[in-house]
Amino acid sequence: GNMRMFLFLYRMSRKIKGFDTLLRILYGCDIPYEAQIGKNTFFAHRGMGTVVHPDAVIEDDVFIQHHVTIGVNHSKEEGVPVIRKNVFIGPYAMILGNVEIGEGAKIGAGTLVMQSVEPNSVYVNNIKLRRIR
Repeated sequence: GNMRMFLFLYRMSRKIKGFDTLLRILYGCDIPYEAQIGKNTFFAHRGMGTVVHPDAVIEDDVFIQHHVTIGVNHSKEEGVPVIRKNVFIGPYAMILGNVEIGEGAKIGAGTLVMQSVEPNSVYVNNIKLRRIR
């Protein structure tokens, strides 16, 4: 159904400039052609409300829930997030500025991330909860 259409348009948007505009119109997400996004990255709920900065880097096998923002932090130094492999990002999370989300990390729902997150850790509301084995 609708998810298949989103996935088709998303895949096209990674190859052909301009298809990202269709995603914005149809699904209310801003996932620009210029952003570096790895394979098997999944946008749940057809990417609804998700905004990705054009300079952001998202590696392979990242799972991104709805209404996630990956962008700049206007109050600090220049730079945009780098999301490493196998990261999970919960709904309404905001990852801002020159930060790196380490491989295998999990970012909780509604979490504001303005500092780098260690690999294989769980990060919720500015607190590193624990390291995953």
